[in-house]
Amino acid sequence: MSIYLRYTTLGMELAEAGDLKGYREHCAKALKRFPNPTDPVAAMSVAACCLILPASGANPEAVARLADIAASAPPKHWAWGLGQDCKALSEYRQGRFAKAEEYSQLVLSRPFNPFDRGRGLYVRIRAQAVLAMASWQLGQSNVARSALAKSMESAKSVPGRSLEPGWEWLFAQGSLREAKALIENQPVMAKDAAK
Repeated sequence: MSIYLRYTTLGMELAEAGDLKGYREHCAKALKRFPNPTDPVAAMSVAACCLILPASGANPEAVARLADIAASAPPKHWAWGLGQDCKALSEYRQGRFAKAEEYSQLVLSRPFNPFDRGRGLYVRIRAQAVLAMASWQLGQSNVARSALAKSMESAKSVPGRSLEPGWEWLFAQGSLREAKALIENQPVMAKDAAK
């Protein structure tokens, strides 16, 4: 596992555990240690870490710059969907809901490959969740509820989801929880969002 992904995984675990103080400190350390990665995967890893919770305390301009680099992966790159999805959440966090919708739709327009070790499914869960949140903020409640339902249905199809430790699944769960809380007016809790 790369050093970038170790930072991402720890950030996701802190967020999942509800350790907001530890999560914020970790995000600040990640941005300080990796301020200008040029590799889209490295940039996506650090940005994803800082985007999982709305209250990361991370510099929004720095995170947005990393999301831009993440989204620069070419369409045939294995991490293209992860980068576009990261950009969608970055746009959402900045209040640019139409752009968040656009990037989410871009991810969802790609054919789904069920044989990519779950990565495509996790990306779809997040993209549907971000689309749900962005659409809700834009007053498109029917689109938002439909996207949320699709995200929840996709999450139910993750094999062995209660045993999956990877950051991509934690990121998907966090995005889905946040969308459910926004649209269903529930508090965000560190529980399995797919239940």
